[in-house]
Amino acid sequence: TGVLTPVAELEPVFVQGSTIARATLHNEDEIRRKDIRIGDTVVVRKAGMVIPEIFEVVKTKRPPGAQEFDLFKHVGGKCPACGGPIAKDKIKSSAGKMSRDTGSEEEVAWRCQNIAGCPAQLTRRVEYFAQRKALDLESLGDIVAEKLVERGLVKEPLDLFDLKLEVLGKLNLGTDDEPRTFGEKNATKILDALQRAKTAPLSRWIHALAIADVGEATAKQLAATHESLEALAKSEVLRDIRDLG
Repeated sequence: TGVLTPVAELEPVFVQGSTIARATLHNEDEIRRKDIRIGDTVVVRKAGMVIPEIFEVVKTKRPPGAQEFDLFKHVGGKCPACGGPIAKDKIKSSAGKMSRDTGSEEEVAWRCQNIAGCPAQLTRRVEYFAQRKALDLESLGDIVAEKLVERGLVKEPLDLFDLKLEVLGKLNLGTDDEPRTFGEKNATKILDALQRAKTAPLSRWIHALAIADVGEATAKQLAATHESLEALAKSEVLRDIRDLG
């Protein structure tokens, strides 16, 4: 989705069985709500005993002149992955729900606006395309997706269907100095899964497209009322709903 998520870089600390050096900060509203500043001493815990989070700030140990974090200023108004501009989407209330639009109220998240050219967004779209609830492409995880994009083998998710065994099997998951080959066995699993995906239900294909606000349940509803992806793209029903909103 192109959302930039701020992350706390911490002095390593041992918490509930593992050493923690980073913790998500979710968004700027969360940072301001907890009044977290650069250089602060913080209390770290694991949410649900799993995910590291900053619980609170120890303000008695705050250094003089501790600065508030400004994400836009910190990245110079540009996406760290591609250098494209970032912005906050506008939202408006419609039928009791909040939806992205061109209204006057801003979303809390900063998003990269370079949808077509951002490698980080493309990598995530490939991952989403391959996940179990979408097209279920076995063996295609985050590292494989990242390397396929990085090596220029995939420029959009559908490029996966053009991959050949000899190329995919030799994919380097490591670095040039320390190569790690993906292997023919794993490559075969992906190619077999791609063949199965060609006959997957329409709902899975709709879900795999990673359309904003369209999850598994909505994908099934759309598939029940449209015959194909082409029909969905030209849907008069959806156009009428949009115009009414």
